[in-house]
Parts: sequence; C-alpha cells; structure tokens
Amino acid sequence: MRALHILRYLALLIALCTLVPVQVAVAQTSPSRLNVQAFLDRQPGVLKTYKQGKTTAAQAIEGYASYYSLNPRILLTLLELEPKLLTNPKPASETITRPFGAVGPEGFAQQVEWAVREIRAGFGPYSEPPVLHFRDGGTATLDTKQEPAVLAVKRFLGAGHTEAEWRALVDGYAPLYLKLWGKEPSAPTPTPAAAEPFLKLPWPAGTEVLHSSYFDHVYPTVDRFGDDNSFIVDYLGRGNLSYNTHDGHDYYFPDLPTGTPILAAAPGVAYAYTTPGNGVVIRHGGAYAGYETVYWHLDQFAHIFQGKIGNGVGVKVEAGTLLGTSGKSGFTDGGAHLHFEVRHNGKQVDPYGWYGPGSDPCAAWTAGCEASVWLWHDSLAGTYDFSRPDAPAPQDREPPVGSLAVSPDEHLGLLAHFDDTVVPTIGKGFPQINAGAGAKPHFAEGIFGQGVEVANAVELTYPISGNLELERGTLALWAKLPAQYPHSSTNRQYLFAASAHPEDGKVYSDTLALRREQTDNGAAWNFWTVDAAGQSHNLSAPDSLAPASWHHFVVTWTREDNHKALYIDGQLVAQANDAKLPSNVGERLQIGRFITRFGTSGATFDELAVFRRVLSRSEIERLAQRQDIYSAAAGPISTSRVVTERTVLLDANAIDAQGGIVSVQLRRDEEPWSAPLTYYDDYRWTINGAEGEHTFAIRYRDRADNETVVTTTLELQPALSAEAELRSHSDSAAVIGMRVPEADAFAGQPGQRDDWLRQNIELQLSNEPDFRDAQWEPWAERRVWNWEPGAKRVVYVRFRDVGGRVSRPQQVGPDVSAP
Repeated sequence: MRALHILRYLALLIALCTLVPVQVAVAQTSPSRLNVQAFLDRQPGVLKTYKQGKTTAAQAIEGYASYYSLNPRILLTLLELEPKLLTNPKPASETITRPFGAVGPEGFAQQVEWAVREIRAGFGPYSEPPVLHFRDGGTATLDTKQEPAVLAVKRFLGAGHTEAEWRALVDGYAPLYLKLWGKEPSAPTPTPAAAEPFLKLPWPAGTEVLHSSYFDHVYPTVDRFGDDNSFIVDYLGRGNLSYNTHDGHDYYFPDLPTGTPILAAAPGVAYAYTTPGNGVVIRHGGAYAGYETVYWHLDQFAHIFQGKIGNGVGVKVEAGTLLGTSGKSGFTDGGAHLHFEVRHNGKQVDPYGWYGPGSDPCAAWTAGCEASVWLWHDSLAGTYDFSRPDAPAPQDREPPVGSLAVSPDEHLGLLAHFDDTVVPTIGKGFPQINAGAGAKPHFAEGIFGQGVEVANAVELTYPISGNLELERGTLALWAKLPAQYPHSSTNRQYLFAASAHPEDGKVYSDTLALRREQTDNGAAWNFWTVDAAGQSHNLSAPDSLAPASWHHFVVTWTREDNHKALYIDGQLVAQANDAKLPSNVGERLQIGRFITRFGTSGATFDELAVFRRVLSRSEIERLAQRQDIYSAAAGPISTSRVVTERTVLLDANAIDAQGGIVSVQLRRDEEPWSAPLTYYDDYRWTINGAEGEHTFAIRYRDRADNETVVTTTLELQPALSAEAELRSHSDSAAVIGMRVPEADAFAGQPGQRDDWLRQNIELQLSNEPDFRDAQWEPWAERRVWNWEPGAKRVVYVRFRDVGGRVSRPQQVGPDVSAP
C-alpha cells in the first residue's frame, strides 16, 4: 500500500515534469528542462557513450520523447528499473538491444520509440478499464480514475511479464523515480489560452501550398498508435478527411515539395532534433507562454542550429526566422511535406480552433488534448484557409451511411458499387473525400445502378493497406470515358493511381497506375509501374475505344515472375514478363487522377474491385460481360448470400458527413441488439439455429446520436460435397481426379452430366493452403499437376458451385502425411 501511495504521489510530480522541450501530456507546464546527455554523463552506466549507428542514446531518448510529447524522466527511470542501463557500465548486448524485453522490436532506438509510443498510448482515453494479460495467465484491471501517467506506466510494465514480476516493478518504480529526480520544483499555474491569435505563416508569403491533412479533434494520437476507429473530425466538424488520429496539420508545397523554406510562426526558443527525422520545437514565452509549435519532416536545418542539434541547446528565434527546409525525413506517408503542430500546457491543440457543433471533442480527453481556439494571426485573414470561420457549423442531423456484407472471396480486398455513396461494400478502412467548399462526389447513371463522377474540386481515395497486395493482385473497374478529355499539361489522364513518392517529379519510384496518354504516335492506354529503384515499365495498348461510352479495365500483376497484364473489355491487350513492379505504393488509391492537384480524367466510374489474387481470363471475361463472377447471374459482383460455415465474418463499412462512427450495435435474427461496440472493419459472428435463412443487422451511430440500420440476409447450407483423388504420380507430376457426388443424379446420361458440371462447378488447385496463388478454373474431370522442385508433393484442391457454396479444402499427393 505504501508503494501505491508513493506512486500516486509520484503521479503529481510526473504531471509537473517536462520533456525537452515538450511537456508530458498532462495539464501542467514544466519548471525546468532536462539535458539528457548531461544527465547520462553523470551516471556510471553504458548509455553515456552508447551509439546505434550515428545516433547516441541521449539523442534517441530526447528525440523520441520530444516528438511524442513524453517526459524523458519516465523513460530514463524505466531504463534503470529492470535493465539497469543507467548504472551498469557493461551490460549484456541483449540488454542494450532489448532493454524493455522481447515484446518490442530489436535495437536500442527501436525499443525506445516503441516504449515511448506504448506509454503515450496508455494515457487514454479509455471507454472501459484496461485489462492487463500477464505471461503466466494472470490478469489485472487498471483503475482509469488514477493519474494518466501512473496508468500509462502500469500498463506498459505489464508487457511480457508475469503478474508477480509486474507487481514488483510497479512497487519499485516510484522509489526509483524519487531517487533519480527527487522532489522537483513546483510548476507554475498552467497558462490560459492565448487572448489574441499570434501565429504567422510558417513559410514565405506567396508560397503555393495545399492543406493535405487535418488535426483530428476526436483522437489526435497519430504518433501513439491507432484509436480503434477509422474517422476524423476537423475544426469545422467535417469527417472523411485525411487522416485519422492526426495531431497536427500537413502542408504540401507543389512547386517545391523538398526545399521550401520553413519559418518560425512566433518568437521563442527553438530546439532541433534528428530522431525521428529532422524537426524543430519552439517554446514560446511572454504573452504566449505555455505554447509550443512543432515543425517536422525537415530536409535541412538552418545554419542557426549548427552545433546545437540533438543536444538540448536552444536558439532564440523571432517570427519569420528560417528554421530549415521542407522534406520527408522521419516516417512520412506519401512524400515531402511539413507537419505543423501546436501544443499548449503540454496538450495537443488545433490552431484552427473549433467551429463544429457543440463543444470541442478534444476537451473530453484530459490526458493529451484540450479545447482549441483560433491562433492564426489576423493579418493572414483572406489568405488560403487562414480566415476565421464566421459561425459554428449547424447541428448535425445527417445519419451515417453504411453497409454490411459477407465477402464471397477471402481474396476480395475492396468492392465499391458507387450507388449514391462512395462507402465500399467490402474493404478495410474507409474512403477519404477532400473537396473544395461546397464540392462533393456526384453520382450519375452507372453500368449497374449509379456511378461516381470525380470533379476537379474533389479528391476520392481508398486505403491500400488490407485491400491491395503488391505480391499479386487484380484491380478492375468500369469507366465511362468522356466525350472529350480535359486539358492536361502532360497529355495524360489517369483512371487510378497509387504512389509512395508522388512528389519525385520525374521518377515517381514505387508507383502503380493506369492512364491514357496522348503522344505523337496517337493515344494509348498504359499500365504504368515503377519499382523502388525508380525503373519504369510501360505496358501500353492503342486507344481505339469509343468516347462517351462504358468500358471495362482490368490490370493484374505477379511479383514472383515480374508479370503484369492489361485487359480492356475482357480482352487481353498487353502483357509482359519483365515488368518493374513497386514494393510500396503509399497509403491511398486515387480514383480518377494521379495525385492531389492533378486534374481528373473526366470519367465516370462504377464497380471498383481489388483482389489479392490474379483473376483468371474467364473471370475477367465474365466481368466485362456484366456478369457476377460468384454466380451465374447477370449483374454486379455480389456478396455472399449462401454460407457453409456457422461462423461468418461480417464486413462493416460506414462514414458520417459530420464526423465519425462512435459506436455500433449488432443483432442476429430476432435477438436483442448487442451492447454498443467500438466501430471496426469487421466482426466475427456465429449463426445460431437450423440451416436456412438468417438475418444480421448493424446499427451505426455517429457522435450526434444519428443512427442508421443496415441488414444482410444469409442462407446457411451444408458445404459442397466434392472429392479429389490422386490417380497417378511421378517425381515431377501427378494426375488428380475430380468428382462431385451431386452429378451422380445424371447416371447413365454422360452428356447431361458433363454439361451440368461445366455449368455449375469450378475448381481451384494450389501449392498453398490459402489458395492465394490460384485462379478458379472451369470444371475438369482430371487435371495434370506439376510438383514444385524441392517442395512437398502436395496439392490443395477445393470446389465451388454457382450458388456460392465452397467445398472444404483437400490435400492430395504422395507426401500428404509427410512431416
């Protein structure tokens, strides 16, 4: 009990401590600054001289603590608590590379970053008390009413330990902290919010700039892992923007992405860091005491920081002082930009204030965010988006838009039908819509139902992660080509594109796109890819397509054999086996343009489908003939209506125009609604009762308590009965025989039997149990299969019928029972 009292007392001290120069994420400002290298120099341990590459231990500790807004004293205490790195001059190498244990990544700097992020994530907020699961099977529920810093440390110490070890570490932490740091000076009273806006432009006036990402008022924790939801609320109360959990604002400079001068937004003392990436933190004083501004991902530092980088030595600056130039150092998604962030009393704030309905959602998160006020100087009024909004947004009365389905194929990553919404039917994450004032996607007549038009003022993107796989895959979509293509300075119009380096200018390494290009030799469609080394590959076919009409486009790729192919209207028009394929294409798939600020193609789109496998030619032909590849029916790609397993994975997708989905409830058949759940991409649910029809429903609720209910009906049937057998084999190949017992009904009628099998049954054969490398093939009574050299002689086989029933996978081969 005494240790818990000490830990509780310590929480009050921690709440007053600061990092260098950013404070711990609690409500108090810092009375003093800590020079980590100077502190380590006074200790007998190895960290005073330790380097990982060119990065010293002090730089890693101070840099990550600053970037993630955590008191470095917490981290230093933990580095002594168990690994004894402050006092042991010759620890084991494993202790240095994994000071916090095997749970985290290998490498001192990597462990430091992981620990800082884990601790900051532990500050909350929590919808319910967190439960620790210990290595020995024990559990402990933490009280969320205790100080956030105490809660965060307790949560972190549970990783990889038994319950007894955890309790010993918790008991030892508080006395050690007091031994190292003593009773720190009392902190001054937290400063109030600025009475007048004071931030000037952090770049030269006249610079062309694009505001590409916004501060998330629901949960600004991009640097501290996710928030278990997929939405953002910006300062106007808008949702579906870029990007979730962001704790600042990103600005892109199209004229000079790398190299644009970055200036101090207000006077203060500036500190330069190189971990992670190049960044500057300015601590402001006087009337703006308690405020800090952060400038990250810099390419170069200004000369004023010479000899003062990463050592805690500050430089006095004025508004407009050159800090460095824009770049993409550190972990950035998509390319060079400026990450601009503001903190007040150690908490994240939005310099654009809050002009959405009701109170600022950030105010509810006492551990790391406070209600924001407008901070941009009045002299900026009328320029770009630095004019203060006149009034709060109107009350949100618009319900969410959502879907609920079961994927018919575990390799179908993304499926969007664009029927009056851009919400996908199947997919991970959610679409982002960046649009000018009053602009939004427009829906017109599609190939099935409606299609979406992407105007110049609208940017529509979908997530790459979880949807598109670069090892192998297929992307298919319908496009109604314009009667006349919009003007483009490059004479290129894109149907879709994804790039990890869209700012490269001429190289665009790691890019995948389909575009129409006009050359002196005429127009052509080009499936364009660029690998990580910047080597480009063009797979082109002449453009002979009728304008103002619908056409079907498919691209496929396989990294293993450097193969890619382009299909138009179901026909293979180009393929190559020497393609240069990307290893990373960034985070978003652009629809209708290359990247932000590029003009659109002028096309209307329908049925976007991304598969994590290569479709067969017959499947591609059926799509182009407006047929569902999962059934014999004409029409769009369907989701599962028939399931053969009682446990199903419900794919849930929803967006809300004024924010995000704060909770969902599920219902099965006529059962009561479930308790509110956190919104995730999918939910695993079990069908109760007899075979036959069953209904699942989901209720999406937004932060204004508007709700939408979506239902889906499934039919539980027995799995398709089918058999595969080994008829003969050699060291290099085998003959596999196929049989479907239902076809025995045509005994004595071989012609009708064969017709029924061809019309109703498809099969898959694969070297892998997940069938990711296999296409669905037409029925065949026997199949010759070549063994992979050096591998087990086993082939995996499964069948499906036109109703969607899939057989259970079977292993066939002479080595099935081999280890």
